[in-house]
Amino acid sequence: MSQDTNDTIGLSRRKVLAGLGAVGVASAGAGLGTTAYFNDTETFEGNTLTAGQFDLLLDWQQTYTGPNGLEQINAYPDSNGDSEQDIIPDFGGYLADWVVDNGEYDLRAATDAYKDEYFADLPDDFAGPLIELDDVKPGDHGEVTFSAHLFDNPGYLRVGGDLIEDKENGQSEPEAEVDETTGEDEGELAESIDVKFWYDDGDNAFEGLMGDHDTVIVFDRSYSMVETDPSLRNTNDQYNPQKLQDAVDGAISLVDQLEAANANLSGSDAINISVVTFGNDAQEEVSLGTDYAAARSFLETLPDSPNFDENSSEREGTQLAEGIEAAHGVLEAGDSEGKCMVVLGDGVPSGGQSGREAAETAADDAKADGATIYTVQYDLIPAVDANNASEITAARDLFEYMASDANGTAGPREKLSFGTVPNNVAGAFQHIALHKAGEVCLFEGKLSDFLDSDGLLLDAEPLLTLEESDAAGQGGIDDTDETRPTVGCPDVNATPFSACSTYYFGFEWSIDPEEVGNEIQTDSIVFDIGFGAEQARHNENPFGVCESGPPVVDE
Repeated sequence: MSQDTNDTIGLSRRKVLAGLGAVGVASAGAGLGTTAYFNDTETFEGNTLTAGQFDLLLDWQQTYTGPNGLEQINAYPDSNGDSEQDIIPDFGGYLADWVVDNGEYDLRAATDAYKDEYFADLPDDFAGPLIELDDVKPGDHGEVTFSAHLFDNPGYLRVGGDLIEDKENGQSEPEAEVDETTGEDEGELAESIDVKFWYDDGDNAFEGLMGDHDTVIVFDRSYSMVETDPSLRNTNDQYNPQKLQDAVDGAISLVDQLEAANANLSGSDAINISVVTFGNDAQEEVSLGTDYAAARSFLETLPDSPNFDENSSEREGTQLAEGIEAAHGVLEAGDSEGKCMVVLGDGVPSGGQSGREAAETAADDAKADGATIYTVQYDLIPAVDANNASEITAARDLFEYMASDANGTAGPREKLSFGTVPNNVAGAFQHIALHKAGEVCLFEGKLSDFLDSDGLLLDAEPLLTLEESDAAGQGGIDDTDETRPTVGCPDVNATPFSACSTYYFGFEWSIDPEEVGNEIQTDSIVFDIGFGAEQARHNENPFGVCESGPPVVDE
């Protein structure tokens, strides 16, 4: 994909489609002796419709294990040329920093700067082949972790490829003894390479499902959760309950995916869940256990709280430290091996510096007792004055500090802290679900079969595919979930991918020395692999998944 992404919606990025034109209304009256009709015209001027934007960009890290052991081959972005991927901030965090640096809130300018700084628009930013290795032998293997990013609207993704060449390149003497095919295009390499493609959490390795852990969602119920858009502060338009609803939907996505993972684990490996909220105080809303329905029900009804009414007299503050302390207590009472809390908040806590220090202490105590803390920095700019750089920075620093170290397990980030805005908060929860509950394999087989497929429709909530059949063909144990977003055919479900979010995919290749030997000597292959994107809105048949079709390779 490159500059032509919007061709999928048939609109150029900034094209003015139409003006509605002028609508005239004439009024008339009668008067004796008048020489002209009364007249008046009311006109709606300058009407425009402007197409939105839709863009798919990538970054990646590639490794190879061959004659020199594990090597980093290439990465993007890689500012110092050491083949190790640069740290990439989440968009919400980047936006907050951009506002501080530029002294203004300009979402379009910040988005464009973020795209240009960190992601590849192919082929302009990376013209060569991604995988280019010589002297590959049985026992070698390599891996690429791709990260896909959609801007500025949600959409569907598909991965696919195409075999360009599978050359024999003549035969050495050892190869001729075991390989009877001699045609120039009759190489054996494509059918000798094993590949795996999976939904990754950013650690460049496939782990599968992981259970035996307790998770507490720590959710901000302060009134600021329904305040949004710093350009509208102190106006009647500042109230926006959709901000809260987006956060609730993201938390429910985490509940749903943990439930699906739990259903595929044995009882001793259960994933337990609890919900704690913090406002003027902290409350344990859902007790620790496997009652996912209770957690879902509470979150669904949270926006109905009187605290969030526009004219409420019960507006609550932000006692963040009490929320973390309550979650810590819940985790200490559990008996699972793993313990974690997911803390969502939209700004600094009540109490100024003392409130921030109390939150830091509470987080330190929980981590010292073995808890992993994920923090979701949610729409931090509207929670404070957009021109108050110190408040924005204080909120960013606090959530980064409270989070556990990533230690290379969650992509190119230093901490398990996710910067989000309302339209992409679901992406953060979806990433946390994979990081905590495990990863889902989408394809495992021969490279030739991967490249011969019609392409694989991807899913932003992949753990849910463990419970249902879907277009990807990885199987399932139950019928399609009718509550999930569906496309045009009844047996296909796929949750669209959020805009400005980060989604990781692993692609691993290997040559098994117990299955493959001299028959691949001198052989070579050339193949394409790429991702395609289509807008989600009004799209009931993304990539024609209800019919057979060729793989899509846009990036």
